[in-house]
Amino acid sequence: MAISIHDDTYMLEGRFILSNPSSEAGILFFTDEEGANGYAATVTGGMIFLKSLENGVLTEISRKAVEAYTDGAEICIRVEVNDKLVKIYYLDDMPGVEPWPEFEYELQPTGTCVKSYFTANGGEKLSLQVKPYTPKPVTKPTYTNPVLYD
Repeated sequence: MAISIHDDTYMLEGRFILSNPSSEAGILFFTDEEGANGYAATVTGGMIFLKSLENGVLTEISRKAVEAYTDGAEICIRVEVNDKLVKIYYLDDMPGVEPWPEFEYELQPTGTCVKSYFTANGGEKLSLQVKPYTPKPVTKPTYTNPVLYD
């Protein structure tokens, strides 16, 4: 079931159990009611992915290696949304350690809904929470690290 959100800033936190290395779980966001278009933050086999979703087909945008989980382990993914700026976290840090985002992208919203996502390969949703989020103000000069494409 999709959750409709009518705010420009919010945080999503999904908790899942993955029972084997081919299990995949994650969060769909900026999606429509049907969950056919939008974006997905997913985890499988020691990798976290950012994927686009168009007409029900997932396409990888980016991936990053994360600490591999053991079968049956509980994993947590956080998505912070500030208008079009999205930060995605794989929460595997020790308690008290401020996590660093795995991905930070400016994305074009395609809908206002969120929902949990998991495959039939042994992914199990424990919870999906929508929480209030207040972005930290930028108080110092920042820069963008250029990315060069061939």
